[in-house]
Amino acid sequence: MASRNKLCHMLGLGEAHQGAAPNPNPLPVRADQPLFAELVVEHMEVRLLEDQLQRLERTRQATGEHRQAVREALEAQHFRVREQQQREAYQKRMLAVEREQEAKRENDRQERESQE
Repeated sequence: MASRNKLCHMLGLGEAHQGAAPNPNPLPVRADQPLFAELVVEHMEVRLLEDQLQRLERTRQATGEHRQAVREALEAQHFRVREQQQREAYQKRMLAVEREQEAKRENDRQERESQE
């Protein structure tokens, strides 16, 4: 209703009332001019609503694209974290194997020395 009042004021029609024709222009006008002005106001309101709908649609699409980008970034991050965890687990296993081999070599050396 506020946008309708603003449009009517810009056209010199006074305030619009819900369900009623706008106040007539104080200047002399043809009998059909208030109806035409009302039609112009309706048309402008439709255009404003269409513009708003287009903005909302662009926002919805951008939001969807942003969500997809965030989803892909999170998946990539999870993949990198899993890779890092796997590398760390492999390094721990290799370190444990090296320690076992070193302990076995040390044990074998001590056995040889004790046999000599």
